[in-house]
Amino acid sequence: MRAVVCFRTTSIEAEVVWITEYRRGFSIGIFDPVGDVHFTWHMDGMFHMKGPGRAHGRHQRQALTAFTGWQQTANQSIPFLIEPRTIAGRPISNDARVSTRIFVDREELRPMDTLMLDAFLIAEDGREGYEKWIATPKEGSDLIRSVVLDLDHFPNLKLGVALYRFLR
Repeated sequence: MRAVVCFRTTSIEAEVVWITEYRRGFSIGIFDPVGDVHFTWHMDGMFHMKGPGRAHGRHQRQALTAFTGWQQTANQSIPFLIEPRTIAGRPISNDARVSTRIFVDREELRPMDTLMLDAFLIAEDGREGYEKWIATPKEGSDLIRSVVLDLDHFPNLKLGVALYRFLR
């Protein structure tokens, strides 16, 4: 499974988040002009975040093959707004492996708003808890999109992706 979050204005489209599943886990990458950041959850449960040049927060979570419930995978602002009329990101790819493209339009954000990504790994027994959480309003933010993605190599798991407009 591959999915991307794309930001667009009237003249520019750019990929700002990409989600890639591998046989041994999955990663969520976020464009950053200084150096891309990614969160990776390996099949054995090893989890880490990697920023420009080094890994952070390496710790053990549930193995993907035995995962139950629901757990946050990423909570990150997306630093693509350089100035009100300019965005930074990777050009939209023509990668045929991308099964889902989630678009956010500039008009959905006010000039000083920040786009926030929240991602959750969800097992069947955690679906109800996740759905209640996503339906609960978050102080200081508005939900723009919520998508639940199927994982190919871990068919009993889903990945919930929520995009918020963080109000300033």
